[in-house]
Amino acid sequence: MIPYLRISLLILPTLLFGADGSIIQRWNFEGNSPFKNLRIEGEPPVVIPDPLNPKNRVMHAVLRPDAKLNGRSEVRFDRIEVGEERWVGCRIFRPSREQYRRVCLFQIGPIVGAPGRGGRGLYQIISVDSAGVLEWTFRGFMSRVTGTDFSYEAGPVTIGVWDEWVMHVKVRSDAEGRITVWRNGEQIADHPGQNAFKGDRVAVKWGPYIGSNSVTNEEIHVYYDDVVIGDENARYEDVSPGRKSPRPSP
Repeated sequence: MIPYLRISLLILPTLLFGADGSIIQRWNFEGNSPFKNLRIEGEPPVVIPDPLNPKNRVMHAVLRPDAKLNGRSEVRFDRIEVGEERWVGCRIFRPSREQYRRVCLFQIGPIVGAPGRGGRGLYQIISVDSAGVLEWTFRGFMSRVTGTDFSYEAGPVTIGVWDEWVMHVKVRSDAEGRITVWRNGEQIADHPGQNAFKGDRVAVKWGPYIGSNSVTNEEIHVYYDDVVIGDENARYEDVSPGRKSPRPSP
């Protein structure tokens, strides 16, 4: 084979799909465009040093009682169509325990509905105040398509510690839909079933959200890092913030 042709064939996949063809987008909040391709909703987040590693930069979102848009401080990426499959990874850090009754911290959703179908939330990582104890919960809003919502308990929120999350979603208008979720390498949810209608579009969002008409009485701070979205060819290890394999299921 002609040498330059061999080189061209070797670099062609990189030119077409990037150095890692299975990764659609990665945000580590470094450099001059930390929020590239993201749409800001509510109070704008900022980039600050990682509280555990000052050389690292992270996204800082905060809800304030006196803020003009105090129900949310989110960023949004719209890219999932019905029939597509995505791997999503991120790290979430709660620096203090200030809490509204329920705070959504990361979403695969909401759905922008097909004509005549309407839209609503889909899948959410939330923190819940349970008798003074913060708990992680993963919930899904399936009533729009199947009539039954669900939630999975995911353990206590540890203040001052990064939690690593990985989600694998198949957006389908039939029974082949599925969401599987891991927290710190441990599977905490695996829920099959239809999750969309033909023509729906699904966003990926992160940042604290308590509802458009809700107001917090105290500041709620949340940090994010290593947010990754991969396509159907990605693996757990490609989007896992620690690049680790999941723990075997019991």
